[in-house]
Amino acid sequence: MRKTTLAVITVAVAAGAASIYAASNSSGDRLIPGSGPITEQQIRDKLTAEGFSSIQITLRGNVFETVATKDGRPAACSAASAVSY
Repeated sequence: MRKTTLAVITVAVAAGAASIYAASNSSGDRLIPGSGPITEQQIRDKLTAEGFSSIQITLRGNVFETVATKDGRPAACSAASAVSY
């Protein structure tokens, strides 16, 4: 009984670790696919394609701060532009 319980716990931990590793894949974190810097126009095009309206984008340092509306609800997000000044 004790060996069975230990085996079940080991399998659960291994499956959890694999799930966390797959979920933390950094290639899926980008708003815009590619390896270069993100531009304001790319953000605007992506949000428009996703159904957002009233899009306002402000560059603060190297981060684009975005406020937009979707389905009558305001939404805000930030995206690193990878632009250095």
